[in-house]
Amino acid sequence: MQALTPLAPAGASVPLRVIIQIPCFNEEAQLPEAVSAIRAALAQAPDLPDGRPLRWEILVVDDGSSDRTLAVAATLGVEHVVAHGVNRGLATAFQTGVAEALRLGADVIVNTDADNQYDARDLLALVRPILERQADIVIGARPIDSHQEFSVSKKLFQKIGSSVVRLVSQTPVLDAPSGFRALSRHAAARINIYDDYTYTLESIIQAGLNGLRVVSVPIRVNPSTRPSRLVRSSGDYIRRSTTAILRTLLIYRAEKITLFLAGVLLAASSVLFLRWIYLWLEDSPRSHVPSLIFAAVMFLTALQLLAISYVSLLSGINRRLSEQLLALQRDRSGGAGR
Repeated sequence: MQALTPLAPAGASVPLRVIIQIPCFNEEAQLPEAVSAIRAALAQAPDLPDGRPLRWEILVVDDGSSDRTLAVAATLGVEHVVAHGVNRGLATAFQTGVAEALRLGADVIVNTDADNQYDARDLLALVRPILERQADIVIGARPIDSHQEFSVSKKLFQKIGSSVVRLVSQTPVLDAPSGFRALSRHAAARINIYDDYTYTLESIIQAGLNGLRVVSVPIRVNPSTRPSRLVRSSGDYIRRSTTAILRTLLIYRAEKITLFLAGVLLAASSVLFLRWIYLWLEDSPRSHVPSLIFAAVMFLTALQLLAISYVSLLSGINRRLSEQLLALQRDRSGGAGR
C-alpha cells in the first residue's frame, strides 16, 4: 500500500482524526449495514509512515427521524451522535455534521450515505489525496457508464450536470452529485451551504470559486436498498439543481454577471445610437425615434446594472470578510480536542 504523507509534523503524539459523518433520516434498517461496512474497512486502515496513528470515528447526524434511527445508532456504539428535533433536509444535516466534526477537532471529514450506497472499502482512497496534501476536497466518482441501476437518461443527465458544474466551478470533478466525499479541516471551515435542498453542487462551486483544490477518485458502489429520497424525478432534480447553481453564482459572482449584462446593453445601445446618428446625417426621411427611445432605455438599464455591480462588489467583500472570520472561528472551535 502506498505510503501516506502526514498532515502534521513527524513525531506528533496526537492522532490524526478522521471523522466519518452519516446524515440520516429514517434509516433504522440501513444504518447497521452501513456502520458495519465502515468498521470492516477501517480494520485495514494503516497508520501514517511516521508512526502517528489515524484515529477514525463515526458521527451519526439524525435529521429528525420518526423511526428508531437514534436508538439504533446508540446500540451500534458509534462515537458521536447529533440530532435535529425536526426534519430540516439533507443540506442542513450535512452542515450540522461538518460543524460538529470541526468542533470535535477533526483533521479530515468524510461524508457518506446511511443506505450504504458507497463502498466503504474506498474510504482510504478517498482520504489519501488530502493526507498527501494533494487536495482540499475529494469527490468519489461513481462508475456512471457501467452503473446498472442508472437509466440511459439518468446517465446522460449526470454527465451533463457534472459538465456544467465543472465549467462553473473550474474544477475537474467527474461526479458532482456524489455524496461520498472527504474534506480537509481547512476546506470544511470555509464551506457555507445556503441551499436547503442539497449540498453537493453548491459546495463544489464554492470550493472552485474560493481557490480550494478539488479532485475526483474512482469509487465502487453497492446495490440500492431503497429508492432515493432526494431525487423524486429527473425533472424535479434538474430544476432544483439549476436553481442551486444560479443561486450560488449570484451569491459569489453577482458583480460579474451584472457587469456582463451591463456591457451587452451598453454595446447594443451604442450601436442603435450610432445608427440613428448615421441616418440623421444621411437625411433619412424617417425619424427613427422608436430606435432612439429603445437605445436610451437600454443605456439607462445598463447604468442601473453598473450601480448594482458596485453594490454587489461591496457586498461580496463584506461576505468574504465574514466568511473568513467564521472560518477562523470554526478552525479554533476544535482546538481543545486536537
